[in-house]
Amino acid sequence: MNDLISVIVPVYNAEKFLDICINSIQNNTYKNLQIILVDDGSVDNSGKICDEYSRKDNRITVIHKKNAGTAAARNDALDIAKGDYIAFCDNDDYISPYFYETLLNALKETGADVVVSEMTRDSDFSFNSIDINKKASIVDKHDFILGTYTGDWTRNTPPWNKLYRKKLFDNIRFPEGKGYEDAYTIYKILYNAEKIAYLDEVLYCWYQNNESYSTKPNNPKKLCFREEALRLQFLYYENDKYSDVKNAAICFYLNQLYFMLWQLDNVYVRNSDYKTVRKNLVKNLKYYYSKYSCLLKDSDSVQIFEYVHPYLNAIRNKLNKNK
Repeated sequence: MNDLISVIVPVYNAEKFLDICINSIQNNTYKNLQIILVDDGSVDNSGKICDEYSRKDNRITVIHKKNAGTAAARNDALDIAKGDYIAFCDNDDYISPYFYETLLNALKETGADVVVSEMTRDSDFSFNSIDINKKASIVDKHDFILGTYTGDWTRNTPPWNKLYRKKLFDNIRFPEGKGYEDAYTIYKILYNAEKIAYLDEVLYCWYQNNESYSTKPNNPKKLCFREEALRLQFLYYENDKYSDVKNAAICFYLNQLYFMLWQLDNVYVRNSDYKTVRKNLVKNLKYYYSKYSCLLKDSDSVQIFEYVHPYLNAIRNKLNKNK
């Protein structure tokens, strides 16, 4: 029998998108799938839609649970996954008809633990134009991880444009009760993989639903999760033999702190959490900017956001005087 792939789809209030998402998985050329739909306490018809699909396709398992977030939904699915390989798909996205066949062949041909494809945000993109015969190649793991912080964040950080050997999740789960769960998790998977393969072909469409957690600016507390996830990343590389990975992660973190402060003041709702969140972000910016000022001075590749705020400019000016 062909190797089994467990496909994990967290579902929450996605009745507008579910048909396209599930159909794209069902219609893949590779058929030996365990499709796990986790209804995370939806209050629309998403749960019923999932049940309807499961009655018609015995490859589909549905979990109904009280709302606990995307991380908990993925973890529950991982706990019952029977496949030799793991794949993820968000409930408002869709995939190429050749997604699983192409990536599984790539894993087997290269001996990699994870294979990464390109993706698109263009909802009108046609997968008919892809080259299904294009070969994946093993990439330098150090260079690939370094690229996360020097231009390839959007490709490397999400879980869903990839196919993984299941063993990579033996001791790793998504952090429950937090936003930006991908940023807390996937860098560890890539770091612990012995081999990473890359396929330069678009196989995944990231729809970017305007109502999703990551794209809808609301509670400023969301930024606390993002800040923590990025800070934990460079701390994870603290003892890494490649110092440039840690350095790049630090610079990326500081870069993002500037950007988060700009977002907080210009995009997010100024509710009761605003002042506390802002104080926390500024505190971390001041501490880590001062701690790693030498690194920033010596790095030609660092492009810190020019965030126009008197306090932040004062920090930069003070550091620049010591150059």
